[in-house]
Amino acid sequence: MKMRLRATLAALLMTAAGAAVAANEPVTLTFVDTDAGANIQLLFKEIVIPLAEKQENIKVNYVVSKGPEMLERIKGWGSRQGDIQLLHVKPDDATAFFAAGIPLVKLTDHQNAIPNLKKVNQEVMEKVLGVDINGRATSMFRFTMALMYNSEKVPNPPKSWKELYARRAEWKGHIGMVRTDAKSTGGRRTVYSFFDSSGVDFTKPLDQILKSPVYVEAAKQFQDFSTYFYSPVASEPPILFQQFKDGDVWLAEFAMDYTLSSRDLGMLPASVKGILLAEGHTGGANAYFLIPANIDPKKKEAAMKLINVALSKEVQQKMAERFYLYPSTDIASELPASLWQIVPPLATLKIREIKSSDFMNYVKEKGMGLMKQ
Repeated sequence: MKMRLRATLAALLMTAAGAAVAANEPVTLTFVDTDAGANIQLLFKEIVIPLAEKQENIKVNYVVSKGPEMLERIKGWGSRQGDIQLLHVKPDDATAFFAAGIPLVKLTDHQNAIPNLKKVNQEVMEKVLGVDINGRATSMFRFTMALMYNSEKVPNPPKSWKELYARRAEWKGHIGMVRTDAKSTGGRRTVYSFFDSSGVDFTKPLDQILKSPVYVEAAKQFQDFSTYFYSPVASEPPILFQQFKDGDVWLAEFAMDYTLSSRDLGMLPASVKGILLAEGHTGGANAYFLIPANIDPKKKEAAMKLINVALSKEVQQKMAERFYLYPSTDIASELPASLWQIVPPLATLKIREIKSSDFMNYVKEKGMGLMKQ
């Protein structure tokens, strides 16, 4: 009898131990990033994911992909539970998910699970490309486009879009740009900023925008402006950076954070700097976290944990200091003064909100036709 009791007790203890081990096993999370610039990949691989895995009981499989592919994949789930638990997508990808009616977790309903969400600036949570977010997404960083220039080639940079256009002959053949149909939104944002600074009303429907006299005149000016560009325009950001490095491009409007962090890695001349043009640039939140609704509840919880870590003070500070990205949370006053010697203080930015996702999609499809190369 005693032998049987000992054996039974031993079996129970082994079962309990096994259950404890199983309970402590990390939850595996598949995280797909469609923003995926080189600096953003480093941000996740070297800062966010290691910290999340250390602080939370999760393991992250980080995958780089494309927004349209992910949209079609998730559409194909139907009523089945999906195999992707967290997405980090570009603004136009986010609006595509919204338009397709993909069921997404309303993050604002889970602020107990994501307490750092309460620290995010409200404008980040309201709209993306003019489309209401309705609590379905948040961004961990904000950014701005800027006029990036090689200070050795351009010692006296223009201070406004109007001045840039007026002085275009000084830099003929050395003005850079990324193609409007590239994976990067940089070229599309350049077109938007040029037309917006020319007075085009982007609150109107697309057909009215394209027929308006202000747009028609701006289109003529932009076509003229494009004849001063370096040719061929870059297919993607690394090509633009190489054009800077080769001395072919001297100035171009592009994302300040990506350009400066790439400069620090030796991909551009050390003399490259950024300046904000007086009329402003597009910017704001450059990518958004989305959690598909139809996933395993434990993995959904793990996705929320990663978002919460991404919005933590530790990550937000490291992100700003290393990658020149502005925090989405209200910690600007706690960042080192030396950072504001490199990038303009957040309070001084003049962000031109993108008010028409339809126009941005139009530029993606037809924008190269606006140029004369």
